[in-house]
Amino acid sequence: MSEVAPLFDPGRAEVPPPGTIELYLETPRTLGLLFTAAEDAERTDLIDAAIRAWNASYESFLRYFTRSILLECAPVTRTPGGERIGLFLPGQVFVTRVGHMFAGDREVARFHDHIYVGPVGVRERPDGREWPLDLTSIREQVDGFAAVASSAVQRSLRQCVATQWTGPHPETGFLELIDPPLSEHLATYPRRLCEDSVVPSSQRWNVADMRDRKRRRSPRYRSA
Repeated sequence: MSEVAPLFDPGRAEVPPPGTIELYLETPRTLGLLFTAAEDAERTDLIDAAIRAWNASYESFLRYFTRSILLECAPVTRTPGGERIGLFLPGQVFVTRVGHMFAGDREVARFHDHIYVGPVGVRERPDGREWPLDLTSIREQVDGFAAVASSAVQRSLRQCVATQWTGPHPETGFLELIDPPLSEHLATYPRRLCEDSVVPSSQRWNVADMRDRKRRRSPRYRSA
């Protein structure tokens, strides 16, 4: 399993190194609707529950990430069939989370995280050398990132309040809350993406969009 260390300190106006990628991790849109309704009703228990669920989303992502992410600790080649051959090992990787409660406006909360991942890590044994991150593996595991983060939101909320969820909602792709009955308001509050990023757009990977593109390419989706 890889270990995580901070990539940069945004509180000190530091910026990430060149080549950093950003994983833009959203939460179910109804989580933000729950938080906003709880604020209006001054329900501090639900406010706290929504924030805990947001944090649980990131924490579950990070656990999955550290178990799966590897360094390319040797030159990597491709076979004629496209398989990658090389030495992939755990090490120390560098990650910084920047979480935002709002995106695009302040009408309703839209909990999300900008997760900045450094382009190289350190292989601690035996030589302590820097090696590139296995970015191909990150792309291939985007379904796992999305699934564990979303499941964590559901588990966390159920510890505080009785909830029921849809299947993957056709508009958002997330499981959304139907009890409390919030999914019926999704059309009133369309998706908005936060533009506050410190990497070029080509290095910004939206987890939900990558998951949906992968799903549409699958034979199961095409045959449905």
